[in-house]
Amino acid sequence: QHEIYMPVFQAAFEAGAGAVMCAYNKVNGEHACENSHLLKKLLRKDLGFKGYVVSDWGATHHSENAALGGLDVEMPEGKHLGKLPQLIENGTVDQSILDLKATHVLTSMYFAGHFEGRFPIDTRGPLLHIPATSDEHDAIARDTLIDGAILLKNKRSALPLSAAVRKVALIGKYCNHTNDKRFLQGSVYSGGGSGFVMTTRTINPLQGVMAHFKKRAPAVEVVYGHHGAAAEGADVAVICVAAHAEEGWDRANLTLPEAEHLVRGVRETSGGADIKVVVLAAAPGVITTEWIDNVDAALLLFEPGEQVGPAVTMLLTGEASPGGRLH
Repeated sequence: QHEIYMPVFQAAFEAGAGAVMCAYNKVNGEHACENSHLLKKLLRKDLGFKGYVVSDWGATHHSENAALGGLDVEMPEGKHLGKLPQLIENGTVDQSILDLKATHVLTSMYFAGHFEGRFPIDTRGPLLHIPATSDEHDAIARDTLIDGAILLKNKRSALPLSAAVRKVALIGKYCNHTNDKRFLQGSVYSGGGSGFVMTTRTINPLQGVMAHFKKRAPAVEVVYGHHGAAAEGADVAVICVAAHAEEGWDRANLTLPEAEHLVRGVRETSGGADIKVVVLAAAPGVITTEWIDNVDAALLLFEPGEQVGPAVTMLLTGEASPGGRLH
């Protein structure tokens, strides 16, 4: 627990996180939102967390256990913690526990600046019309993607792309598409669920690569196609593939849809020509790599987000190096 799971929470608290959400699952036989070992011992005593704990939607199951186990806020409604007045009245829960829960919430609000007017409320309607993104945010998103990328393979000096390259082919619909109508939630480069944020600012890999070569090396031809045939005559084929996951259902398997098919198509199109094949893989987690023997390089991007185009371009051209390497 301390070596693997807790450091990321510690880093979040050091960065200013003021709230923690407890999950649906049980840990050692106890629901996470009623688990005093998790919420009191590990979270508060060991990590020194001073903010508040909020339940995932419907993750609270028992009034007394949640009250005594360390839960501060129940969502989406007070089905269980709403019984605190009765529990205090009959002596099951001490008033000091309720006071401490309120202290945790108010501490986070004061720390975040709510009471100093840092987040004024626009009473005219939803805040969706207010831009939340800045150049600094874009840079953080781009750097996070680069730091989190893993180089799975790099043979024949496929990466970074050689200065001698004269034609680059981007293969696969996801090089140019950021949305898929088959997904109920999320997008190609972001998993679906409660944390998904809709955006119109995504720069896809094709846009990123084209912008780079137009500015830095206009003599390089960049082409795009859904299938391997578009790689004819190219020095390098960059194949974009993605697996998707979202809240409420599990992945049917661990494969990367279309990866094997697209790799085979490029190799058949090249007819033995010396084309270098690079796979860009966006995935929500573990993937199988039955296609990897037939490619020269592969980058695992996980869920890269809206800065995927600029970031992968920097990785392809050597302007940046991936944070992880298996090669």
